[in-house]
Amino acid sequence: MPVEAKDLWSLALDHLQVDPDDLAEAIAAQVRRGDLDYRSRLLIHDGLEALQLHWGAERLQRWLLQCPHREQIKAIWTAHYDEVGFPSLRRRIVDTTRPEQVKQFFRELAQHLQHPVHLTVGGAIALILPGLLSRRTEDIDVVNEVPSELRSQHQLLAMLAVRYSLGLAHFQSHYLPEGWQQRLHSL
Repeated sequence: MPVEAKDLWSLALDHLQVDPDDLAEAIAAQVRRGDLDYRSRLLIHDGLEALQLHWGAERLQRWLLQCPHREQIKAIWTAHYDEVGFPSLRRRIVDTTRPEQVKQFFRELAQHLQHPVHLTVGGAIALILPGLLSRRTEDIDVVNEVPSELRSQHQLLAMLAVRYSLGLAHFQSHYLPEGWQQRLHSL
């Protein structure tokens, strides 16, 4: 089942990691719907504070300038609230690893190989690629071992790690459930 668009309350209450773009989109959607009771306005306020900490004031202002409901959002943000209602939101903002980011990592990696290399991946990436999981990860977990053709490309792997915040790692297949080979899917 693909990851569905998040609503503001789902992001705030149900997710350990919150992608900043998803949060911004959810704030705009909440305002667009007009569902703005006190707790929702407080959540929007705390979400904007979290985005400002994560993105910085300049990027948040650029987002607001593009938002059709910017005046309502600014009014909610500048209003006085007697409490911080969602304090953990600030530390749960994390840039999500997106499927396209992983695919581009693989494309660039493939451009530097002399012949095709087969990789079987597991872990979070195996669920992120088809859109079944939305979260942050730094590892592309390869089953058994990273092929020597890739392992020896130290400079390339270092450059890709910086560009995509992803690196190749490995784990042994004996940690996988019996019959895992029948559940493989190709990109």
